[in-house]
Amino acid sequence: MRMWEVEGREILERGDVHLFPFVPLSRCGREEILEAEERIHESEIERGEKSDLLTALAIFSGLKSEDIMRELFRRRRDIMIESPAYELIKREGFEEGMERGIGIGVESGKLEDAKEMVLEALEERFGIVPLRIAETIRKINERAVLRGILRRAIRCSSLQEFEEILREVIREG
Repeated sequence: MRMWEVEGREILERGDVHLFPFVPLSRCGREEILEAEERIHESEIERGEKSDLLTALAIFSGLKSEDIMRELFRRRRDIMIESPAYELIKREGFEEGMERGIGIGVESGKLEDAKEMVLEALEERFGIVPLRIAETIRKINERAVLRGILRRAIRCSSLQEFEEILREVIREG
C-alpha cells in the first residue's frame, strides 16, 4: 500500500484506531494528524497500547513536520513515556548526549593540557612566567596554535623573545 496516495481523512473515517498512527504518512494536513491524536487518546483501548500508538503517530508526524511532532510529544508525553519505543528513543538520546559530552570533555582536557605544557616549557626554560604571559596563553582556545607556540617556546632564546612571538601570534589569530 502506498500510504502517500491515501487521503488521511479516509483513514480517520474507517475508524480503526490502530491505523491512525499512519495518518501522517498519508495525504493530510495538521488537522488530520491532530484529530488522529485526539481519537487515539480518547479511545477505549488499554493505556499501554495507547502509548505505543501515540508514540508511533508522533514519530511518523516528524516525517511531515518537526513542529507537529514536538507538539504531539509535548501534549501526550505523560502517556508516551510508557511506550518501550519512547524509552528506547530517550535512552539512545541520553547515550548520544553522554558520548558528545565525553568528547567535549576530552577535547577541553586536551586544550587545558596544551596550555599547561606551554607554561611548563616556559617555566623550565626561563623560571617564573609573568602573569600577563600566562593569562594570554590561557585565553588561547586552539590546540594547533598552542602546539606552534610550544615549539617556539622551546626554541626561543629569551622570555622577551617569546613574548614578542606571542604578540605576533595573537595579532595574526
